[in-house]
Amino acid sequence: MKNRSLLQPSAGYLSMPAQRVHLTTSWRDYVLLGVGIAALLLLTSLPYIYAQSSNPADRRFMGIVSDVPDTAQYFAWLRGHQERLIVSNQMTSEPNEPAFLNLLWLALGRLALMTGLSFAGCLQILRVVAGISFGFALFWLYGLLAESQRERWLATILVLVGAGIGWIWVVEKYLFRRSDLLYPLDVQVAEPNAFLSLIGYPHFLFAAAFVLAIFGLFLVGVRTARMAPYALAALLALILGLHHTYDLITVYVILGLFVLLRWMNEYRFPTREALGLTLIGLISSPPAAYFTYLTSQNPIWRQVLAQFDNAGVFTPNPLHLLIIFGPQLPLALTMLPMLMRRRTDTDLLLLAWAVGGFCLLYIPTDFQIHMLCPYQVPLALLAIRATIRFAAQPSLWSSMRRYAPVGLLLLASLVNIYLLSWRFVDLARHQAPYYLHRDEVAAIDWLNQQSGQTVVLSSETLGQYVPALADKRAVLAHWAQTVDYYSKQAAVAQFFDPATTEAERVAILERYDVQYVVAGEAEQANVPQLEQTTALLEPVFKAPNATVYMVRQK
Repeated sequence: MKNRSLLQPSAGYLSMPAQRVHLTTSWRDYVLLGVGIAALLLLTSLPYIYAQSSNPADRRFMGIVSDVPDTAQYFAWLRGHQERLIVSNQMTSEPNEPAFLNLLWLALGRLALMTGLSFAGCLQILRVVAGISFGFALFWLYGLLAESQRERWLATILVLVGAGIGWIWVVEKYLFRRSDLLYPLDVQVAEPNAFLSLIGYPHFLFAAAFVLAIFGLFLVGVRTARMAPYALAALLALILGLHHTYDLITVYVILGLFVLLRWMNEYRFPTREALGLTLIGLISSPPAAYFTYLTSQNPIWRQVLAQFDNAGVFTPNPLHLLIIFGPQLPLALTMLPMLMRRRTDTDLLLLAWAVGGFCLLYIPTDFQIHMLCPYQVPLALLAIRATIRFAAQPSLWSSMRRYAPVGLLLLASLVNIYLLSWRFVDLARHQAPYYLHRDEVAAIDWLNQQSGQTVVLSSETLGQYVPALADKRAVLAHWAQTVDYYSKQAAVAQFFDPATTEAERVAILERYDVQYVVAGEAEQANVPQLEQTTALLEPVFKAPNATVYMVRQK
């Protein structure tokens, strides 16, 4: 077995006993895994390296290569948590009571304060920590679930570099000369794509690492009949609840279903497992209760949560899931009868995760799409298992026996090759929102030097950076965090419209209690009209491509 390729099927694989094989992990395995994760981190760092190294003289790369609105929001939390445990929502103009927002960005905020790291530097630290945490948690959990080292390694690789078959929409786009993908979400959804998450959404992977560790510890508790693994899982669930609360839904539902399946399978109540699940629920419930209270009773955060559907992003229908997951989904489905037939603890956990996880994708909430993470984990393992078993059939060609698993890996990696390549195309434009003109950055820096919690009106392009870089409240900054988003979007557009009268501009300034107005590069053509509002606006910072006006007090 030592010299057998990972891609070659094992004789006797089809006659695997119902009891799971206890997989051992050598230091060589950990070294190889570490090298692979390091290579993955380097590969996903290339867009950042390119963006920084190609930075034009008149521009500044803002340290973000995808999803600027959400990442700028996290930077705002990081800034607020640097010196404060509780912070207010700076991405809306309304005054609001401070609240505890997120343990992860609190930790990064304190790290930035102690080390002097920039927000972009903290994001890179998070990418490294998330990649390592997720990679090792995944490999460890697969060591508990997989039936062979080959299956364990191939499933790990599939999760880390694979996606679905959304590349078919890329082909369709260029064949029919479309300006955009026909179904962009099938390609760009990050939650079930570890590679894409590592590029721009590392907090998804960091939270997923906790979920995987909790599941693994629960399984260890089942096998050892000790409470210590359950207690450690409960502690991890508490920490998870403080930085990615909705992932607790996955933990509660999947483990609850697992305990129920064990009860049905053994015809006796699994007392110890039920106690372990109860312990996890009790220890982790305070963050869940707090954030539920915050988003239901606090008027600002209640409106923020209500605006989550502004993104218009929900779990696609099952037909599109076949594109998002590709062959992994149908291949995993073929393994469900075997799981129900054998019913070991491993089989029951995978069954609970595969079936229960699918149901969670369509829970009636605006954040249902986040339940896709880390649903790819059970699907990948079952898909690899099905592929190896298929390739091991004696009637098939020897080449198919050897290359069927690697064929699945290559097919699944095409989407990420496209996504990585497209980052360079997008960044090569050197335009907002990934780059701002240096005059615009200087204008925001000037605001940062002004004391007090003031309100700033600007375009959304600049407004999304104002809370993090200037510690000021923005009239328009984020599709969900900005209360009454669409009305403010229309008001800001009207304010900078040359046809708007002075009286209309004054009314907008008074409506949102604005103290400063920033006209960036895109608004410079409107500066003459703004400066006609001399009774209310006083230029306090001027550069060729950015102007800051102070609103005169009446």
